[in-house]
Amino acid sequence: MLFFENATPADDTFQNPQTAPRLSESNKVLAFSKAPVSGETDGGIINDKWWALRKIGALSAWQFSVSKGAGQTIALVGASCAEHPELEGTSLLEASKDNIRQARVGTCLASIAVSRQAGEIVGSAPSASIFSTAKSGRSFADEIEQAIFRGAGAILVAEGAGLKAADLHAIENAKRRGAVVIVGAGEDDGSEEMPATFVVVAGSNYQDKLWTGSRTGPDIAFAAPAQSVWGAAVGSDAQVCRVDGTAGAAALVAGVCALWRAHHGDDVLSDFVKNRSISIHDLFQSAVGKTARCPNHWDEENCGAGIIDANALLRLPLDIILQS
Repeated sequence: MLFFENATPADDTFQNPQTAPRLSESNKVLAFSKAPVSGETDGGIINDKWWALRKIGALSAWQFSVSKGAGQTIALVGASCAEHPELEGTSLLEASKDNIRQARVGTCLASIAVSRQAGEIVGSAPSASIFSTAKSGRSFADEIEQAIFRGAGAILVAEGAGLKAADLHAIENAKRRGAVVIVGAGEDDGSEEMPATFVVVAGSNYQDKLWTGSRTGPDIAFAAPAQSVWGAAVGSDAQVCRVDGTAGAAALVAGVCALWRAHHGDDVLSDFVKNRSISIHDLFQSAVGKTARCPNHWDEENCGAGIIDANALLRLPLDIILQS
Protein backbone atom coordinates (compact mmCIF):
# COMPACT_ATOMS: atom_id res chain seq x y z
CA MET A 1 0.00 0.00 0.00
CA LEU A 2 1.11 3.56 -0.70
CA PHE A 3 0.05 6.69 1.14
CA PHE A 4 0.39 9.88 -0.91
CA GLU A 5 1.37 12.63 1.50
CA ASN A 6 1.58 16.00 -0.15
CA ALA A 7 -0.10 15.86 -3.55
CA THR A 8 -3.49 17.45 -4.15
CA PRO A 9 -5.48 15.01 -6.27
CA ALA A 10 -7.61 16.38 -9.05
CA ASP A 11 -10.26 13.79 -8.19
CA ASP A 12 -11.57 13.93 -4.62
CA THR A 13 -12.55 10.27 -4.71
CA PHE A 14 -8.89 9.52 -4.04
CA GLN A 15 -9.37 10.89 -0.53
CA ASN A 16 -11.92 8.26 0.46
CA PRO A 17 -10.35 4.88 1.25
CA GLN A 18 -13.70 3.21 0.57
CA THR A 19 -13.76 4.44 -3.04
CA ALA A 20 -10.03 4.34 -3.75
CA PRO A 21 -8.88 1.98 -6.52
CA ARG A 22 -7.85 -1.55 -5.66
CA LEU A 23 -4.37 -2.81 -6.42
CA SER A 24 -5.44 -6.40 -6.85
CA GLU A 25 -8.22 -8.84 -6.08
CA SER A 26 -7.26 -8.87 -2.40
CA ASN A 27 -9.20 -6.91 0.20
CA LYS A 28 -6.66 -4.10 0.43
CA VAL A 29 -7.40 -0.68 -0.96
CA LEU A 30 -5.21 2.32 -1.50
CA ALA A 31 -5.37 5.08 1.07
CA PHE A 32 -4.51 8.63 0.08
CA SER A 33 -3.64 10.78 3.06
CA LYS A 34 -3.68 14.54 3.57
CA ALA A 35 -1.76 14.09 6.82
CA PRO A 36 1.08 16.52 7.54
CA VAL A 37 4.39 15.51 6.01
CA SER A 38 6.14 13.21 8.44
CA GLY A 39 9.55 14.36 9.63
CA GLU A 40 8.93 18.10 9.37
CA THR A 41 11.65 18.61 11.99
CA ASP A 42 14.22 16.50 10.17
CA GLY A 43 16.37 19.48 9.15
CA GLY A 44 15.22 19.30 5.54
CA ILE A 45 16.50 15.81 4.81
CA ILE A 46 13.29 14.54 3.24
CA ASN A 47 12.95 17.68 1.13
CA ASP A 48 16.01 16.38 -0.73
CA LYS A 49 14.36 14.37 -3.51
CA TRP A 50 17.35 12.04 -3.59
CA TRP A 51 17.56 11.33 0.15
CA ALA A 52 16.35 7.72 -0.16
CA LEU A 53 18.93 7.03 -2.88
CA ARG A 54 21.67 8.34 -0.63
CA LYS A 55 20.48 6.11 2.21
CA ILE A 56 20.70 2.96 0.07
CA GLY A 57 24.09 3.83 -1.42
CA ALA A 58 22.75 4.19 -4.96
CA LEU A 59 24.80 7.28 -5.84
CA SER A 60 28.04 5.57 -4.84
CA ALA A 61 26.96 2.44 -6.71
CA TRP A 62 26.45 4.51 -9.89
CA GLN A 63 30.01 5.79 -9.59
CA PHE A 64 31.41 2.30 -9.05
CA SER A 65 29.40 0.68 -11.86
CA VAL A 66 28.37 3.28 -14.39
CA SER A 67 25.77 1.18 -16.25
CA LYS A 68 23.03 2.33 -13.83
CA GLY A 69 20.96 -0.70 -14.79
CA ALA A 70 21.30 -0.34 -18.58
CA GLY A 71 20.07 -3.39 -20.45
CA GLN A 72 17.90 -4.56 -17.55
CA THR A 73 14.12 -4.73 -17.54
CA ILE A 74 11.79 -4.57 -14.54
CA ALA A 75 8.23 -5.91 -14.75
CA LEU A 76 5.60 -4.25 -12.58
CA VAL A 77 2.89 -6.75 -11.62
CA GLY A 78 -0.48 -5.75 -10.22
CA ALA A 79 -0.56 -2.05 -11.08
CA SER A 80 -0.80 -0.23 -14.39
CA CYS A 81 1.16 2.85 -15.43
CA ALA A 82 0.21 6.12 -17.06
CA GLU A 83 2.38 8.20 -19.35
CA HIS A 84 4.25 10.71 -17.20
CA PRO A 85 7.16 13.18 -17.66
CA GLU A 86 9.15 11.32 -15.01
CA LEU A 87 8.95 8.13 -17.06
CA GLU A 88 9.94 9.40 -20.49
CA GLY A 89 12.32 6.96 -22.14
CA THR A 90 11.68 4.09 -19.75
CA SER A 91 10.00 1.77 -22.28
CA LEU A 92 6.59 1.35 -20.67
CA LEU A 93 5.30 -1.31 -23.01
CA GLU A 94 1.72 -1.42 -21.70
CA ALA A 95 1.23 2.09 -20.36
CA SER A 96 -2.34 2.93 -19.48
CA LYS A 97 -3.51 6.09 -21.23
CA ASP A 98 -7.13 6.06 -20.13
CA ASN A 99 -7.48 4.76 -16.56
CA ILE A 100 -5.47 7.33 -14.63
CA ARG A 101 -6.95 6.43 -11.25
CA GLN A 102 -5.91 2.81 -11.55
CA ALA A 103 -2.46 3.88 -12.77
CA ARG A 104 -1.61 6.21 -9.90
CA VAL A 105 0.26 3.69 -7.76
CA GLY A 106 1.94 1.91 -10.65
CA THR A 107 3.25 5.14 -12.13
CA CYS A 108 4.65 6.18 -8.78
CA LEU A 109 6.36 2.81 -8.23
CA ALA A 110 7.83 2.83 -11.72
CA SER A 111 9.31 6.28 -11.16
CA ILE A 112 10.91 5.24 -7.86
CA ALA A 113 12.64 2.40 -9.69
CA VAL A 114 13.68 3.88 -13.04
CA SER A 115 12.92 7.62 -13.37
CA ARG A 116 15.56 9.33 -15.51
CA GLN A 117 17.81 12.06 -14.15
CA ALA A 118 16.26 14.60 -16.50
CA GLY A 119 13.16 14.86 -14.33
CA GLU A 120 12.52 16.20 -10.83
CA ILE A 121 13.36 12.86 -9.25
CA VAL A 122 15.52 9.90 -10.20
CA GLY A 123 15.01 6.16 -9.74
CA SER A 124 17.46 3.75 -8.17
CA ALA A 125 18.22 2.33 -11.65
CA PRO A 126 17.86 5.31 -14.00
CA SER A 127 19.09 3.45 -17.08
CA ALA A 128 16.88 0.37 -16.68
CA SER A 129 13.56 -0.13 -18.45
CA ILE A 130 10.21 -1.01 -16.95
CA PHE A 131 6.82 -2.21 -18.13
CA SER A 132 3.52 -2.99 -16.46
CA THR A 133 1.92 -6.38 -17.01
CA ALA A 134 -1.47 -5.22 -15.68
CA LYS A 135 -4.35 -5.60 -18.10
CA SER A 136 -8.10 -5.99 -17.64
CA GLY A 137 -9.01 -9.65 -17.29
CA ARG A 138 -5.43 -10.81 -16.79
CA SER A 139 -4.81 -12.87 -13.66
CA PHE A 140 -1.82 -12.51 -11.35
CA ALA A 141 -0.34 -15.75 -12.71
CA ASP A 142 -0.83 -14.50 -16.27
CA GLU A 143 0.95 -11.26 -15.36
CA ILE A 144 3.92 -13.22 -14.03
CA GLU A 145 4.00 -15.25 -17.22
CA GLN A 146 4.01 -12.02 -19.23
CA ALA A 147 6.95 -10.79 -17.16
CA ILE A 148 8.86 -13.97 -17.96
CA PHE A 149 7.95 -13.82 -21.64
CA ARG A 150 9.23 -10.25 -21.91
CA GLY A 151 12.51 -11.17 -20.24
CA ALA A 152 12.23 -9.23 -16.98
CA GLY A 153 15.17 -9.76 -14.65
CA ALA A 154 13.38 -8.18 -11.69
CA ILE A 155 9.66 -8.55 -11.03
CA LEU A 156 8.16 -5.90 -8.76
CA VAL A 157 4.87 -7.07 -7.26
CA ALA A 158 2.66 -4.20 -6.14
CA GLU A 159 0.85 -6.38 -3.61
CA GLY A 160 1.55 -9.97 -2.68
CA ALA A 161 -1.26 -10.90 -0.30
CA GLY A 162 -4.06 -13.34 -1.06
CA LEU A 163 -2.25 -15.38 -3.69
CA LYS A 164 -3.54 -18.69 -4.97
CA ALA A 165 -1.63 -21.90 -5.68
CA ALA A 166 -1.45 -21.04 -9.38
CA ASP A 167 0.06 -17.66 -8.53
CA LEU A 168 2.76 -19.20 -6.34
CA HIS A 169 3.51 -21.74 -9.06
CA ALA A 170 3.97 -18.90 -11.57
CA ILE A 171 6.38 -17.14 -9.21
CA GLU A 172 8.45 -20.29 -8.74
CA ASN A 173 8.57 -20.69 -12.51
CA ALA A 174 9.79 -17.11 -12.86
CA LYS A 175 12.56 -17.81 -10.35
CA ARG A 176 13.57 -20.95 -12.22
CA ARG A 177 13.78 -18.84 -15.36
CA GLY A 178 16.21 -16.45 -13.65
CA ALA A 179 13.97 -13.63 -12.37
CA VAL A 180 14.11 -12.02 -8.94
CA VAL A 181 10.62 -11.48 -7.48
CA ILE A 182 10.27 -8.62 -5.00
CA VAL A 183 7.38 -7.40 -2.84
CA GLY A 184 6.85 -4.96 0.00
CA ALA A 185 6.14 -6.43 3.43
CA GLY A 186 2.85 -4.59 3.79
CA GLU A 187 1.70 -2.24 6.48
CA ASP A 188 1.47 -2.79 10.23
CA ASP A 189 -2.29 -3.26 10.18
CA GLY A 190 -2.62 -6.97 10.63
CA SER A 191 -1.27 -7.76 7.17
CA GLU A 192 -0.44 -11.40 6.64
CA GLU A 193 3.08 -12.69 6.19
CA MET A 194 4.21 -12.98 2.60
CA PRO A 195 4.96 -16.37 1.05
CA ALA A 196 8.60 -17.42 1.31
CA THR A 197 8.73 -17.39 -2.47
CA PHE A 198 9.27 -13.58 -2.46
CA VAL A 199 12.12 -11.29 -1.53
CA VAL A 200 10.12 -9.43 1.15
CA VAL A 201 11.15 -5.83 1.88
CA ALA A 202 10.29 -3.95 5.07
CA GLY A 203 10.26 -0.16 5.31
CA SER A 204 12.77 2.17 6.98
CA ASN A 205 12.76 5.94 7.48
CA TYR A 206 15.25 8.80 7.05
CA GLN A 207 16.64 8.09 10.55
CA ASP A 208 17.58 4.52 9.56
CA LYS A 209 14.89 3.20 11.88
CA LEU A 210 12.02 0.94 11.03
CA TRP A 211 9.16 2.94 9.51
CA THR A 212 6.37 2.78 12.08
CA GLY A 213 3.89 1.77 9.39
CA SER A 214 5.86 -1.27 8.24
CA ARG A 215 4.89 -4.82 9.05
CA THR A 216 7.59 -6.92 10.66
CA GLY A 217 8.07 -10.65 10.89
CA PRO A 218 10.42 -13.56 10.25
CA ASP A 219 9.65 -13.49 6.51
CA ILE A 220 11.37 -10.09 6.07
CA ALA A 221 14.64 -10.27 4.12
CA PHE A 222 15.83 -6.66 4.61
CA ALA A 223 14.55 -3.09 4.46
CA ALA A 224 14.64 0.02 2.28
CA PRO A 225 13.24 3.55 2.71
CA ALA A 226 9.45 3.58 2.79
CA GLN A 227 8.56 6.88 4.47
CA SER A 228 8.45 10.18 2.57
CA VAL A 229 10.01 8.69 -0.56
CA TRP A 230 9.62 10.88 -3.68
CA GLY A 231 7.72 9.52 -6.66
CA ALA A 232 5.72 10.62 -9.70
CA ALA A 233 2.28 12.09 -8.99
CA VAL A 234 -0.70 11.25 -11.21
CA GLY A 235 -4.02 13.05 -11.10
CA SER A 236 -2.44 15.84 -9.10
CA ASP A 237 -1.43 19.46 -9.53
CA ALA A 238 2.16 18.44 -8.72
CA GLN A 239 4.52 16.40 -10.91
CA VAL A 240 6.06 14.59 -7.93
CA CYS A 241 5.05 13.91 -4.35
CA ARG A 242 6.19 12.12 -1.21
CA VAL A 243 4.72 8.70 -0.51
CA ASP A 244 4.69 6.23 2.36
CA GLY A 245 4.53 2.47 1.89
CA THR A 246 6.58 -0.68 1.68
CA ALA A 247 5.66 -0.94 -2.00
CA GLY A 248 7.92 2.08 -2.51
CA ALA A 249 10.70 0.30 -0.62
CA ALA A 250 10.27 -2.69 -2.92
CA ALA A 251 10.49 -0.41 -5.96
CA LEU A 252 13.83 0.95 -4.75
CA VAL A 253 15.04 -2.63 -4.30
CA ALA A 254 13.86 -3.63 -7.79
CA GLY A 255 16.04 -0.84 -9.15
CA VAL A 256 19.00 -2.01 -7.09
CA CYS A 257 18.45 -5.53 -8.43
CA ALA A 258 18.70 -4.08 -11.94
CA LEU A 259 21.98 -2.37 -10.97
CA TRP A 260 23.34 -5.65 -9.61
CA ARG A 261 22.32 -7.68 -12.64
CA ALA A 262 23.74 -5.10 -15.05
CA HIS A 263 27.00 -4.95 -13.11
CA HIS A 264 27.63 -8.71 -13.21
CA GLY A 265 25.81 -9.51 -16.45
CA ASP A 266 22.94 -11.96 -16.85
CA ASP A 267 25.09 -14.55 -18.61
CA VAL A 268 27.65 -14.49 -15.80
CA LEU A 269 24.94 -14.86 -13.18
CA SER A 270 23.30 -17.72 -15.06
CA ASP A 271 26.62 -19.56 -15.41
CA PHE A 272 27.39 -18.98 -11.72
CA VAL A 273 24.16 -20.57 -10.45
CA LYS A 274 24.02 -23.34 -13.07
CA ASN A 275 26.07 -25.87 -11.11
CA ARG A 276 25.02 -24.63 -7.68
CA SER A 277 21.79 -25.41 -5.88
CA ILE A 278 20.62 -21.81 -5.89
CA SER A 279 18.62 -19.46 -8.09
CA ILE A 280 19.56 -15.94 -9.11
CA HIS A 281 16.64 -14.86 -6.92
CA ASP A 282 18.16 -16.51 -3.84
CA LEU A 283 21.65 -15.36 -4.78
CA PHE A 284 20.47 -11.75 -4.85
CA GLN A 285 18.71 -12.07 -1.51
CA SER A 286 21.80 -13.64 0.05
CA ALA A 287 24.08 -10.96 -1.39
CA VAL A 288 21.91 -8.17 -0.02
CA GLY A 289 21.82 -9.91 3.34
CA LYS A 290 25.62 -10.00 3.47
CA THR A 291 26.04 -6.34 2.55
CA ALA A 292 23.06 -4.61 4.18
CA ARG A 293 23.71 -1.83 6.69
CA CYS A 294 22.56 -2.92 10.14
CA PRO A 295 21.86 0.20 12.25
CA ASN A 296 22.21 0.14 16.03
CA HIS A 297 19.33 -1.63 17.77
CA TRP A 298 18.04 -3.07 14.49
CA ASP A 299 15.81 -6.13 15.05
CA GLU A 300 17.31 -8.58 12.56
CA GLU A 301 14.93 -11.35 13.56
CA ASN A 302 11.82 -9.40 12.58
CA CYS A 303 13.13 -6.63 10.30
CA GLY A 304 15.64 -8.53 8.20
CA ALA A 305 19.37 -8.13 7.73
CA GLY A 306 19.32 -4.32 7.72
CA ILE A 307 18.93 -1.60 5.08
CA ILE A 308 19.98 -2.45 1.54
CA ASP A 309 23.34 -0.98 0.50
CA ALA A 310 23.66 -0.88 -3.28
CA ASN A 311 27.30 0.20 -3.27
CA ALA A 312 28.43 -2.63 -0.98
CA LEU A 313 26.25 -5.08 -2.91
CA LEU A 314 27.88 -4.31 -6.25
CA ARG A 315 31.35 -4.55 -4.73
CA LEU A 316 30.72 -8.01 -3.30
CA PRO A 317 32.29 -10.72 -5.52
CA LEU A 318 29.94 -13.53 -6.46
CA ASP A 319 32.24 -16.17 -4.97
CA ILE A 320 31.92 -14.57 -1.54
CA ILE A 321 28.13 -14.56 -1.44
CA LEU A 322 27.71 -18.24 -0.65
CA GLN A 323 30.53 -18.42 1.88
CA SER A 324 29.32 -18.87 5.44
